[in-house]
Amino acid sequence: MFGPDYEAGCPTCASIADAVDGVLPHLNARDVTTLCVSQGPLAKLQAYKRRMGWSFPWVSSADTEFNVDLGFSNTEESTRDWVTPIPEALPPIAARNASETGTGVVRYLTQGQGFSVFVRDGATIYHTYSTGVGESSS
Repeated sequence: MFGPDYEAGCPTCASIADAVDGVLPHLNARDVTTLCVSQGPLAKLQAYKRRMGWSFPWVSSADTEFNVDLGFSNTEESTRDWVTPIPEALPPIAARNASETGTGVVRYLTQGQGFSVFVRDGATIYHTYSTGVGESSS
């Protein structure tokens, strides 16, 4: 939703995130929660969160390989490799969303959407499921 050099969140992801606060009480009542993870710096994430009026937990994975390991983010080089041969095939929304985040199309497309499920058993955390959109660089 918010890449390392974004100035604002992805409009598509933000429209999805608008619904998260409403489902949190239902999840929490079942001993479940949700949070968002983005590669942007925490200060930028928190400022955007305040601007959007969100209260759900949002953490930064900046300077880690978390998003890459899960296949939700890619390097700029890897993204450029698949974008360069097909720029005319990209939907117009890619350029528009890139512009609205304050970055270029390739940098915008380094970030993909995904959902992961983790289960905690005492002090142990298990990654049980992931699904997402985007090309994995690993």
